[in-house]
Amino acid sequence: MTDPITTPTYRFLEKGIPNLDGFPVYDSPFTLEEPCLRASNVDWQPDRSEARYYLGYDEAAPEMGTELDRATGTVLSILVLCYGDYPNLHKRCIDSILGTIPVHRLDLRIALNCVGPSTRSYVSTVTATKVYNYSSNKNKYPIMRDMLHDPAAPLLGKYVAWFDDNTYVVDGDWVNNAVRTIKKQPDFVGMYGIRRYRPVSSAATKNWLATRSWHKGLELSNIDGIPGGAGDKVLHFCDDWFWLASKKALYAADIPCKDLVQRGGGPIIGEQLRQAGYEIKQFNVGKTHVHIPPFKKQVRRGDPGKFPWET
Repeated sequence: MTDPITTPTYRFLEKGIPNLDGFPVYDSPFTLEEPCLRASNVDWQPDRSEARYYLGYDEAAPEMGTELDRATGTVLSILVLCYGDYPNLHKRCIDSILGTIPVHRLDLRIALNCVGPSTRSYVSTVTATKVYNYSSNKNKYPIMRDMLHDPAAPLLGKYVAWFDDNTYVVDGDWVNNAVRTIKKQPDFVGMYGIRRYRPVSSAATKNWLATRSWHKGLELSNIDGIPGGAGDKVLHFCDDWFWLASKKALYAADIPCKDLVQRGGGPIIGEQLRQAGYEIKQFNVGKTHVHIPPFKKQVRRGDPGKFPWET
């Protein structure tokens, strides 16, 4: 029997979320099937993360991350974006990472985007491969591009994890769980995270996508992931607060798109991966490994700006 790569789909509407064309965001129902590939069977469950914050060690236990090997790279590159004067938020995120992966298995890059003195002081005590400093707001995706495509300090891991500063680890064995999931997948699975989709209907959006340098001519897919298939056309993507991806896939897809600034990044990155021949797999369903904030409790920090096709 064929097992789906992705976990069972739980489709539910997230209310009141800004989106590409005025449509709501849904969990993606698309599952990709291959023989002999087994999913990590984690059922979706309501968010209870406030009660599940993983209190890591001051120094990660030696067994954390031991599944990392030649296939996945013996170190994991982790990129953290800190924004604004929120030192407690920044410390919670970074401490949860340091408490769950030993430093010799960690290639940590931290971006400080308009942060306050308390965050700068704290980060100065952290063992990091590189710290990126921005005194004025450069916005999320230009910073992501700086960190992913840095000729002066190339990424050391074969896999890369992205953390926004309002995320944090809640599973002490998240690295090993991630690696076990990765090893069960074919090479064309390029990104792991909570999978969603956004419907796309406007001609402006479609035209903008089709004229990007990374676009390979694939038609937009439908809700079932079929290019040019019947029904509404959508963009499948991972929540962009936290994801884990193959460095090879990120570079092949030229992620993130050079036109991205702040808004619309997740869906565009998902489409970049698809155009480059990669799929995404459900991981962190139910926020069992890394907490990401629920949409309805989001506190907007900074100007979200316009979608790139609106400039």
